[in-house]
Amino acid sequence: MVTYLDSLFAENKDIFSIKRTVTQLGWHGNKFLPCVPGDIILDVDRNGQKWIDAYEESGKLEEWIENIRPYRYNNIFRGMMGASFGATLLKDLSHRTVFFHLWGDSRVGKTALMKAALSVWGNPEALMVSFNATKVGLERRASLFNDLPLGIDEKQVAGDNQTFIDNIVYMLGTGSGKLRGSKTGGTQAISNWRSFILTTGEEPISTMTSQTGIITRVLEITGKPFYSTEEAAKMHEISESYYGTAGKKFVEELIHRYPKRNELKEKYKDIVSKLKNDTENKISTHITSIAVIILADMLESEILFNEKDCEQRSYEMGLDLLNNLTTITESDIIEKAYDYIHSWVISNKNQFEITDVRGISTHAAYGYERYGIIDKGKYYILPHILQGILEKQKMSYRKILKGLADRDYIDKDNQGRNLVTKRWDGQTQRFIAFKTDMRECPFE
Repeated sequence: MVTYLDSLFAENKDIFSIKRTVTQLGWHGNKFLPCVPGDIILDVDRNGQKWIDAYEESGKLEEWIENIRPYRYNNIFRGMMGASFGATLLKDLSHRTVFFHLWGDSRVGKTALMKAALSVWGNPEALMVSFNATKVGLERRASLFNDLPLGIDEKQVAGDNQTFIDNIVYMLGTGSGKLRGSKTGGTQAISNWRSFILTTGEEPISTMTSQTGIITRVLEITGKPFYSTEEAAKMHEISESYYGTAGKKFVEELIHRYPKRNELKEKYKDIVSKLKNDTENKISTHITSIAVIILADMLESEILFNEKDCEQRSYEMGLDLLNNLTTITESDIIEKAYDYIHSWVISNKNQFEITDVRGISTHAAYGYERYGIIDKGKYYILPHILQGILEKQKMSYRKILKGLADRDYIDKDNQGRNLVTKRWDGQTQRFIAFKTDMRECPFE
């Protein structure tokens, strides 16, 4: 049969029509799947087809606009909606994948907002996935949903497995899949994607000990997207009744109004420049990500809601979100480590011997394990003790020690090493000389 079909094709290839097939949604030249496919055919397996089927329509575009419009007074609501539309802009703006994480107490409408954002493109119930998934499963979904938002609900489903969450952020945030071998030998093709990853949860994605790379990839927004539980409940009904029409209209108009889309990149650059001028100590990747959301909100306002002179309102929304985010100092892992160690030494003061102004050492409190010495407000910590408390908090001891030394938060010896020597119990011992904000010596 294979030989016959091969011969049939060879004899008739001049009359067979050629169709281009792809394995990803999103932009392919000036075509966009699933909204404006043209003559491009999407070729996926049966597992992928059930996800593709979720990009369906229900209701009319006018009904979606009429029901969504009253909720646009809320900046958090507008922000996630802008992120949903903004996924289509990332490629043309040369921007990497971004996480938009909405967190807060239950019953504030987090899932309702995600449904609204996904209703732009299709059936939100079918498009949404939870954190109760494997890394491979999420990678394949992200690859398929290229240039489209990926909604992952309820971060708390992952439990206390912060390592898993961090790995998901790094894996999806890189926009590239893992190199894997194929069953027949060689390697599989590496999947790639750009997307806004929309997530929700009752807690932030990052923790006090999260690496800076995690924080820079995620827009962690907290607040209420709805002013009442009744509004949130109504949004569940709306998003399950009207969906799949707004995204199609948005992409069609984007192609029609900006065929080369160079003008969009210039607008984006102007927004980035303005945000930098209007803010201080903000993370650069947060600024550029918020700029994408602002631009998307401008286009959404103009194309779908027929709002004129919407630039200022969109900019104010983005600026409000940016001010909701952490600063460079707050996200710095070395600064967070310093604050943690400072708090730890103060709370464990009884476990340090104290040297008074006369040079006389007073033993640590009876029955306590000794952690080191306090000398004139400076804590000399035994290295193995500090290494233990940092590694317990999932912090890299060597990285933190180097960072503290580079910022002069600990003393160096005469040879530039991060450990200093000091006499203790009649012998020479190496310590980490940690500087604190404490100004008083107990015996002064």
